[in-house]
Amino acid sequence: MADRLELMRAPRIRGLMIPILAFGMVACDPQQADLEPAAPVILVGIDGASWNAIESLWEQGQLPNIHALAAEGVTAEIKPVAAASPVLWTSIATGVRPERHGITGFVVPTPTGDVPVSSEVRRVPALWNMLSTVHRKVAVLGWWASWPAEPINGIMVSDRATRSLENAYWPPEFGVTFEEIVARDKQTRSVASHSSIARQDRASAAVAIDLASQRFDLLLVYLRNVDAESHPNWKYFRPDDFEQVDPEQLAKLGQRVPEADAAVDRALRELRALGYLD
Repeated sequence: MADRLELMRAPRIRGLMIPILAFGMVACDPQQADLEPAAPVILVGIDGASWNAIESLWEQGQLPNIHALAAEGVTAEIKPVAAASPVLWTSIATGVRPERHGITGFVVPTPTGDVPVSSEVRRVPALWNMLSTVHRKVAVLGWWASWPAEPINGIMVSDRATRSLENAYWPPEFGVTFEEIVARDKQTRSVASHSSIARQDRASAAVAIDLASQRFDLLLVYLRNVDAESHPNWKYFRPDDFEQVDPEQLAKLGQRVPEADAAVDRALRELRALGYLD
């Protein structure tokens, strides 16, 4: 559900478009390139996040960390440039519209059939390229259309990192560290993941938490599972809005959307515990 984005800003978490503007100015001004940043920026992208769901869950006492960030910072709605997630999140990462950055859908036609969109399709630099050019240290975790991973000044875990593909990481040897972090996180986790997308999200969050204590000028982490669960299961989250809802499916799937939001909230809790979102 990429029809709405949430913009939250606190001292160490910035909203979707704010870092694009701030770092775009740094990247374009060579005289500013060597200045030390005031503080690291952590950008958490939550695909499909909806005020409709979030505020409803707040009323039930859920999502305390998202609520704290909203209460302590700024919340707003912004109008997205597209409905398709790869298009939308590439616009966020580049600061330009789809017709310029070149990613216009989920797939790209080839002589042998459609293939998933990739970083090779993007025609303009993204934030991580801009900051690498001015020697800023960047970590990019799970961002849409980030495979194959690009050489940057920092670490990239592509959106296909859990699929055992080549060029899933930068630097390539970070793959070993990635697997170690994911394995360690799996041992300590009490909540099971329902899908491969949920596992990818958890892997991205675990790496973000591990890297947060290191010196990065910008850490971007993208979480997709709220969107993936909301599309098929919204009617089980909000059954009163629909004429017919299967009771068995409601009992089985009614908590999928809240669980996906709760997983994001837990990741934010762990980042807050490190002192990075306070």
